[in-house]
Amino acid sequence: MTDELTPRQVAEALGVTPRTVQRWIATGRLAATRVGGRQRVSRSSLAAVAGGETPVQSGGPAARRLGTLLIANRGEVVGRVARTARGLGVRTVGVEAPDDLPPRGVDATVPVPSYLDGDALIEAARAAGADAVHPGYGFLAEDPAFAEAVDRAGLIWVGPPAKAMAAMADKGAARRRAAALGIPVVPGYDGDLQDDAILAAEAAHIGYPLLVKPRAGGGG
Repeated sequence: MTDELTPRQVAEALGVTPRTVQRWIATGRLAATRVGGRQRVSRSSLAAVAGGETPVQSGGPAARRLGTLLIANRGEVVGRVARTARGLGVRTVGVEAPDDLPPRGVDATVPVPSYLDGDALIEAARAAGADAVHPGYGFLAEDPAFAEAVDRAGLIWVGPPAKAMAAMADKGAARRRAAALGIPVVPGYDGDLQDDAILAAEAAHIGYPLLVKPRAGGGG
């Protein structure tokens, strides 16, 4: 396996776009050399890019390199995260709940009573010697309280800051915040008045077809 990667190979390893890698090279964040007129990046520099700027606490200025990552999820997402981590030289640990299949692609596995037991997941991370937790998606990945608990435990939370998660948890509040910042939003109604007459009038004003979403529901 060659130690020199093209920007596209770097993008695939880190899960970002080639344009992002080019920007990192242009700004000096990622070191690159020219070989035959083309840019090449040393594989050993990838961990510095991914781990060197990962916050110890959500929104905190301090940073440290990832050594072992616990993936607090199940199924296909575990393999995807593990592949990226392996390309960065990061050891991975999966979790396995009772009566579930063991995760694939990880370096080690620890048992947990449930994928929704945040305290157990944090204890599993500690027991496995992990210094970071990746929540995957679903389960506790959208729970800001879990992100804060990971931070308080002294582990790296590989995800959005807890404050950002809380701000986006309520879909109505998130729409209003985006609109206030001048960000385009899809036409919709998120007011407090929810009686049938109001909803029917708003639906007619917006136009059909409509998508109805629970304000605090998961899944986007």
